[in-house]
Amino acid sequence: MSKGPVRGTVLAACALSAAALAAQAQRVSIEIKPGDDGPKSLEPGRGGMVPVAILGSPDFDAASGDPESVRLGPTGTEAAAFRSTLEDVDRDGDVDLLLLVRVPDLRLTCEHTELRLAGKTVTGDDFEGATPVQVTGCE
Repeated sequence: MSKGPVRGTVLAACALSAAALAAQAQRVSIEIKPGDDGPKSLEPGRGGMVPVAILGSPDFDAASGDPESVRLGPTGTEAAAFRSTLEDVDRDGDVDLLLLVRVPDLRLTCEHTELRLAGKTVTGDDFEGATPVQVTGCE
């Protein structure tokens, strides 16, 4: 029997690597101005700061979020939090990560209708969220 090269084709079209699966960010719920039942509006030309909550849930422990990794803005890469604290802002029994962000750092324009957030947990896992926002003060 000959020990020549194996002829044929090996198909691996459906193979997914563990790294590719791990690269998917966990979706989290976020809330701008938590506790404020009115429209979630921001005025980019006005300075100041805005509170943003990453809400804890049975699927996400907000206390595991690394505040220094979090970015918020139209693409989720703009503003860093300058202060953070853990508290139950929505009074559901889960701890939430409350961040304070400077409004000018968000780089909002009148065309934006959504804020995106991206960050990492203290163990390096990615998470992301988004929420609608109304930009005001546009002429």
